[in-house]
Amino acid sequence: MSNATHSMEDNFALKIFDAHLHVGKWGDISIQGRKIEPLKNRTIDSVTSLCTFLDKHHINCAVIVPIYTPKQEEAFLLNEFILKIKKKMPDRIVP
Repeated sequence: MSNATHSMEDNFALKIFDAHLHVGKWGDISIQGRKIEPLKNRTIDSVTSLCTFLDKHHINCAVIVPIYTPKQEEAFLLNEFILKIKKKMPDRIVP
């Protein structure tokens, strides 16, 4: 199980920085009548799920951004969640 408070220095020899990682929970999304599933079977909606994802893919640090939604204003609701993650994982997350 992942420890969400460990630092990136504790992890891996090769440092990997993900410059664009979406967080949030995908639902059924259709754009112009087509169902899209860009992150099929992946939800990052907690500190634990983010840390698990980062560790599984050997990512030391990531820029996290909200998911896409048909109503873009809904994505801004994730900003508080992103700041919460930043406080818990300050050396692994760039909001």
